[in-house]
Amino acid sequence: MKKAVFVDLDGTLLTTDKRLSPRNRRALERAHSLGFEIIPATGRLWEGIPEEIRALPFVRFAVTVNGAEVYDAEARRPLVRRELSADRAVEILRILRGYDGVFNCYAGGWGYMERQMFEAAPDYVLEPAFLAIIRKLCIPVGNLEAYIRCQFAAVQKLQIFFNDLELNGAAYRQLRSLLPDTSVSSSIRGNLEITHALANKGEGARFLCGHLGIDRENVIAFGDGSNDASLLRWAGTSVAMKNAAPEARQAAGKTTLSNDEDGVAEYLEKFF
Repeated sequence: MKKAVFVDLDGTLLTTDKRLSPRNRRALERAHSLGFEIIPATGRLWEGIPEEIRALPFVRFAVTVNGAEVYDAEARRPLVRRELSADRAVEILRILRGYDGVFNCYAGGWGYMERQMFEAAPDYVLEPAFLAIIRKLCIPVGNLEAYIRCQFAAVQKLQIFFNDLELNGAAYRQLRSLLPDTSVSSSIRGNLEITHALANKGEGARFLCGHLGIDRENVIAFGDGSNDASLLRWAGTSVAMKNAAPEARQAAGKTTLSNDEDGVAEYLEKFF
């Protein structure tokens, strides 16, 4: 019987300072030894996943970019992509320009950001680890809309960062209403992520489990953000962290300790 553990990274498996704790690693190793596929499910690109996660010998597949891509690390290729058309991405970027924030896009497996916003990012990105990811994975360009039209037929994700959490919350509500044909979610403080309507972690997990022959009843999923809610609703066993956002808590059947208290390991140890 094939089984899987889908686990979000930021705010779930990783500590606040973005480390994989020894206890969480041991729990994943034990799960793998008992026949579970261990599958990161993240808003990050594959290249943005910490090396200590990508280097785990039992991690072959990942649901990345909130489900816009399901990646096979052994074959070094995506199994599926669900993307916004370039035209739709440009329309959405024009809406995002109405907010006081900095935005970027993921396309073709890499990140792109207007040069002025790249330089202003430290004033808007509230999570230092994500500022480091922007510095590592975003190529500064001129006008982002023009660059997308010239270089890409489709975009995996648009992302905007706010330094005002009230504005972040208001924009979340507004964009969900303005963009009913997309998936709007959040993974960290002060950000919003916009993807194709079918690009969510639940759909990514559904596709991968179909590919691997795993029934949803044999899936355990962990998450903390609104971008994890679709995965938590779909999985046979769903677990929200103590630090989870309300949407994730409502979607999950169970709860565990926070990411800084090794909540993933706490649940898996009791489960086994």
